[in-house]
Amino acid sequence: MRFKIYVLLLLCCLWKHGLAQLGHLRFAHYGDRNGLSDRHCNSIVQDSQGYVWVGTLDGLNRFDGNQFRSFRSSAADPFSISSAEAQPLHTTRDGKVWINTNKGINWYDPKTGKFTLAWPDEAKGRTPVTAGWVMED
Repeated sequence: MRFKIYVLLLLCCLWKHGLAQLGHLRFAHYGDRNGLSDRHCNSIVQDSQGYVWVGTLDGLNRFDGNQFRSFRSSAADPFSISSAEAQPLHTTRDGKVWINTNKGINWYDPKTGKFTLAWPDEAKGRTPVTAGWVMED
């Protein structure tokens, strides 16, 4: 009988402690009305500087906690992302953000603000590839 009382008291304390934590959570819903390039998200990752990167079917977005900045492909800019369809994202220890698109794998250098197409090298006649995941070794 004592064991049941102890278990019941323990469960009550844990339940109360768990409910107390709910008051500290705050959620905000963001979509295309808030500056996100598309409301359908493919991938989310946070970099070492605290930016949240969101890959969508219509561009790559960087969120600084207040507003979004969208990155899209531009034929006039050789340092833009290769495609608007940004899917799996990965950040590396050196601060780069790797992005898989339907036209190849890109990386973004925060120091220069430029994208580089890592694969394929179209000058060598390679066809675009996509990867399920981008990981650091």
